[in-house]
Amino acid sequence: MKNKVKLSRGTSINFDTCVKNMDGNKFNLVLAAAARAREISKRNKANGKIEHECTPVSALLDVQVKLVGPEYLRKVR
Repeated sequence: MKNKVKLSRGTSINFDTCVKNMDGNKFNLVLAAAARAREISKRNKANGKIEHECTPVSALLDVQVKLVGPEYLRKVR
């Protein structure tokens, strides 16, 4: 039996899941992820500490796990 070694190559984001969570609209995915990334970045600057180094990746992960959805765009606009 071989031992399976899992190498860390960063965060894996499933683009299809992200698009599906945004009701199948890629344009809305880009808008929501950009707005969420700006929100995370502003929060990091206000706190003075960096919780998320790569805010676009964090924003896409939020979309993937349904923390951010189509209703988020209505709040931002």
